[in-house]
Amino acid sequence: MDGVRETNVTLIGMGSIGIYSRMLAPLYGSEFSFVAPVQMSRTAPGQLTLAENEVLRRRKARKPAVIFALVGNPASHSISPAIHNPRFQAEGVNAVYTLIETSDFNDVAEAFNAGKRYAPAGLGVTAPFKEEAFHFVMRSGGEISLRARSTGSVNTIVRRPDGSLVADNTDVEGDYSFQDGAIGNWWATAAALDTNSIMPSGTYFPSLPGG
Repeated sequence: MDGVRETNVTLIGMGSIGIYSRMLAPLYGSEFSFVAPVQMSRTAPGQLTLAENEVLRRRKARKPAVIFALVGNPASHSISPAIHNPRFQAEGVNAVYTLIETSDFNDVAEAFNAGKRYAPAGLGVTAPFKEEAFHFVMRSGGEISLRARSTGSVNTIVRRPDGSLVADNTDVEGDYSFQDGAIGNWWATAAALDTNSIMPSGTYFPSLPGG
């Protein structure tokens, strides 16, 4: 994306793996964006909708001070940017939330850990990388919460200003809340207990009522 610092340049990342640059390029001076009117009319994987693009272009500060991203495979289906970016704008936070779809978590981890240009300062981690991300933070000497250690997986990693990492697994709290509301509802409880099929933390409930 260094090239978009020059004038009259348009950058378009292709495919699902290009979403990260598609969302950041307008913030760094890319002249044009090719978008779909609505989600159902997308003509290519990774293409943003008009509404998604407008949220980025309406930012008061075009260049973000902080980049956050969700990394997974797949990740392009996530609605996280649609949730976080309007909230950042409403609260006056100079940050952007984008997506990283990759088949190799190490490619992302290396740039993230080194704090490279355009690398995110915070990562949300989804399937299938939660356990791999846990071991990455362990190798990096990062701080890992007790509940993340108990599950052997993480879904949130932040790089502090000093370069150190801190990681947590908020799935545990979310799963517990779901189960707590599902007590007495056998199918909902079974669904919660079966979340290990999509996230390893789903089987760990240290304070489950009656457990």
